[in-house]
Amino acid sequence: MRSFAFEVVYWVMSVFYAIACAFAALSPGRGALSWTLRLYTRRMLWAMHWIAGIKVDVAGKERLPEGAFIVAAKHHSWGDGFVMFAHVPNLAFVTNDGLERIPLLRGILK
Repeated sequence: MRSFAFEVVYWVMSVFYAIACAFAALSPGRGALSWTLRLYTRRMLWAMHWIAGIKVDVAGKERLPEGAFIVAAKHHSWGDGFVMFAHVPNLAFVTNDGLERIPLLRGILK
Protein backbone atom coordinates (compact mmCIF):
# COMPACT_ATOMS: atom_id res chain seq x y z
CA MET A 1 0.00 0.00 0.00
CA ARG A 2 2.85 2.39 0.82
CA SER A 3 4.48 1.83 -2.55
CA PHE A 4 1.21 2.58 -4.36
CA ALA A 5 0.69 5.74 -2.30
CA PHE A 6 4.26 6.84 -3.03
CA GLU A 7 3.80 6.18 -6.74
CA VAL A 8 0.70 8.38 -6.83
CA VAL A 9 2.49 11.16 -4.93
CA TYR A 10 5.57 10.75 -7.14
CA TRP A 11 3.65 11.26 -10.36
CA VAL A 12 1.48 14.11 -9.07
CA MET A 13 4.50 15.96 -7.70
CA SER A 14 6.61 15.25 -10.78
CA VAL A 15 4.01 16.60 -13.19
CA PHE A 16 3.36 19.65 -11.00
CA TYR A 17 7.05 20.47 -10.61
CA ALA A 18 7.83 19.78 -14.27
CA ILE A 19 5.31 22.45 -15.22
CA ALA A 20 6.62 24.76 -12.48
CA CYS A 21 10.20 24.24 -13.72
CA ALA A 22 9.15 24.94 -17.31
CA PHE A 23 7.80 28.32 -16.18
CA ALA A 24 10.84 28.95 -13.97
CA ALA A 25 13.12 28.24 -16.94
CA LEU A 26 11.56 31.24 -18.72
CA SER A 27 12.97 33.64 -16.13
CA PRO A 28 16.50 34.98 -16.70
CA GLY A 29 19.37 33.28 -14.90
CA ARG A 30 19.42 30.01 -13.00
CA GLY A 31 17.96 31.25 -9.70
CA ALA A 32 14.27 30.52 -10.13
CA LEU A 33 14.84 27.18 -11.83
CA SER A 34 17.42 26.04 -9.26
CA TRP A 35 15.11 27.03 -6.41
CA THR A 36 12.19 25.13 -7.95
CA LEU A 37 14.30 22.03 -8.61
CA ARG A 38 15.72 22.09 -5.09
CA LEU A 39 12.21 22.41 -3.65
CA TYR A 40 11.07 19.47 -5.80
CA THR A 41 13.95 17.24 -4.73
CA ARG A 42 13.48 18.08 -1.05
CA ARG A 43 9.75 17.35 -1.28
CA MET A 44 10.55 14.07 -3.03
CA LEU A 45 12.94 13.09 -0.23
CA TRP A 46 10.19 13.94 2.25
CA ALA A 47 7.79 11.65 0.38
CA MET A 48 10.40 8.90 0.17
CA HIS A 49 10.84 9.04 3.94
CA TRP A 50 7.31 9.58 5.22
CA ILE A 51 5.27 7.73 2.61
CA ALA A 52 7.55 5.00 1.25
CA GLY A 53 9.56 4.51 4.44
CA ILE A 54 12.91 4.98 2.70
CA LYS A 55 15.63 6.30 4.99
CA VAL A 56 18.26 8.31 3.13
CA ASP A 57 21.60 8.75 4.87
CA VAL A 58 24.07 11.15 3.27
CA ALA A 59 27.59 10.70 4.57
CA GLY A 60 30.71 12.65 3.68
CA LYS A 61 29.18 16.04 2.87
CA GLU A 62 31.77 17.65 5.11
CA ARG A 63 34.52 16.33 2.81
CA LEU A 64 33.24 18.06 -0.33
CA PRO A 65 35.87 20.54 -1.53
CA GLU A 66 35.30 24.29 -1.85
CA GLY A 67 34.77 25.56 -5.38
CA ALA A 68 34.01 23.47 -8.42
CA PHE A 69 34.39 19.70 -8.35
CA ILE A 70 33.06 16.62 -10.13
CA VAL A 71 31.07 13.87 -8.46
CA ALA A 72 31.10 10.76 -10.63
CA ALA A 73 28.58 8.64 -8.77
CA LYS A 74 27.33 5.28 -9.90
CA HIS A 75 23.56 5.16 -9.92
CA HIS A 76 22.07 2.80 -7.40
CA SER A 77 18.46 3.84 -7.87
CA TRP A 78 16.13 6.37 -9.42
CA GLY A 79 16.39 8.40 -6.21
CA ASP A 80 20.10 9.20 -6.59
CA GLY A 81 19.38 12.38 -8.51
CA PHE A 82 16.92 13.59 -5.90
CA VAL A 83 19.42 13.04 -3.11
CA MET A 84 22.32 14.72 -4.93
CA PHE A 85 20.35 17.78 -5.98
CA ALA A 86 18.79 18.22 -2.55
CA HIS A 87 22.13 18.03 -0.72
CA VAL A 88 24.76 19.57 -3.04
CA PRO A 89 24.48 23.34 -3.61
CA ASN A 90 24.93 24.83 -7.10
CA LEU A 91 24.77 21.47 -8.83
CA ALA A 92 25.06 21.01 -12.58
CA PHE A 93 24.60 17.61 -14.15
CA VAL A 94 25.04 15.79 -17.44
CA THR A 95 22.11 14.02 -19.06
CA ASN A 96 21.73 11.94 -22.16
CA ASP A 97 20.25 13.46 -25.30
CA GLY A 98 17.17 11.25 -25.02
CA LEU A 99 15.83 13.46 -22.22
CA GLU A 100 15.98 16.52 -24.50
CA ARG A 101 13.30 14.94 -26.69
CA ILE A 102 10.74 15.38 -23.92
CA PRO A 103 9.05 18.75 -24.57
CA LEU A 104 8.94 20.18 -21.02
CA LEU A 105 12.41 18.90 -20.15
CA ARG A 106 14.09 20.37 -23.23
CA GLY A 107 13.83 23.95 -21.95
CA ILE A 108 14.66 23.02 -18.39
CA LEU A 109 17.82 21.13 -19.37
CA LYS A 110 19.06 23.87 -21.66
